[in-house]
Amino acid sequence: MKKVFGYWIYTLFVGILVFWGFKQGQTLSIQVSQTLRPYSFYFFMAYYPIVIGLLLGIPELISHVRREGKWRIDWQKIFGIVVPTLLVNMSALLITSSASKYLGNWYSVILDKQVLSISGLVCGYMLSSSFEKVAPDGND
Repeated sequence: MKKVFGYWIYTLFVGILVFWGFKQGQTLSIQVSQTLRPYSFYFFMAYYPIVIGLLLGIPELISHVRREGKWRIDWQKIFGIVVPTLLVNMSALLITSSASKYLGNWYSVILDKQVLSISGLVCGYMLSSSFEKVAPDGND
């Protein structure tokens, strides 16, 4: 029962953070339409999904913390998944820089909220799942 209660608290916390994020995104969108300065909105769009992805990976990370063994980093996940998805999300920030003239038709892909959300969630989750403990005898 203790574990179920812990999951309820965790779910409530993630739900509140997701709700806050939607409200913050709407507020920033309105602010952009009034000030015509989109940097804070793009920054939020780029990094908020990564934070949510990290939070979604916390239960797995906690299970690794409780295990016996030595910490290991899965570099293949980091370089194969985390870095490319992070670059996709960071590219949203390039639009507000002078490098935007070199992006060409990438605007439609980079600014798509669904692409940034999915890419950020994958990035955050894979980053948190890249850290694990290996049993002392070398077996997982």
